[in-house]
Amino acid sequence: MQLNNKIRTKVLLSLLILNGVFRFLDVIYINQLFKGIESGYEWFKLLEFYEATSRTSVVLLGIIFGCWIYKAHKNLEILGRKDLRFSHASTVWWFFIPVFQFWKPYQVMKEILLKTTENLKDTKVKKVKYILCVYWLITNLIIIYGYFVCVMLLYGYLSGYLIPIFLLFAYLNLYTWIIMNVFSLIGMFCMFYYIYHINHWQQKSKKNVSLQKNIV
Repeated sequence: MQLNNKIRTKVLLSLLILNGVFRFLDVIYINQLFKGIESGYEWFKLLEFYEATSRTSVVLLGIIFGCWIYKAHKNLEILGRKDLRFSHASTVWWFFIPVFQFWKPYQVMKEILLKTTENLKDTKVKKVKYILCVYWLITNLIIIYGYFVCVMLLYGYLSGYLIPIFLLFAYLNLYTWIIMNVFSLIGMFCMFYYIYHINHWQQKSKKNVSLQKNIV
């Protein structure tokens, strides 16, 4: 059986770079954008387009990441790894279950890392472990912030304030918004590093398994 996760990896890494660019623009230009709006410039349509494009890229990133992590976990069986704690399907839906999403996805990603590198000797494994911890700490902060924003959005909707989500985020607290985007940038770098190395190590492990079969 083939691993067949190369294309997903390339698409996913490309989307991470694209989302990183959006987060960078958020941090750098958000002040200028809002100064323009407050001064009466007709930037509202541009802002709506930017918001829609940014959100679309986030949705695509989530979908491709779900497909990637499912396949990465399924590859563990192809590589002959045993005693897996999680089912392939659970690697995706743990991300969407409230409360459990604070630690279960981290355990899933850690299992993929440890099982992938089970028979490999690479000095970067320990580094990826630390990066995964940093990534998940940042992710938890973003999840908490996301819950807070959802509550504020619901309050705004019930109050009759139909404000674009991008504006609402910014007016909640501009500095918090900037800090969270900086965290997102760091988190995306960590995810990029993790995904790249998992794909590399799984391909390497597959070659080792094939060589062993040929020797036998």
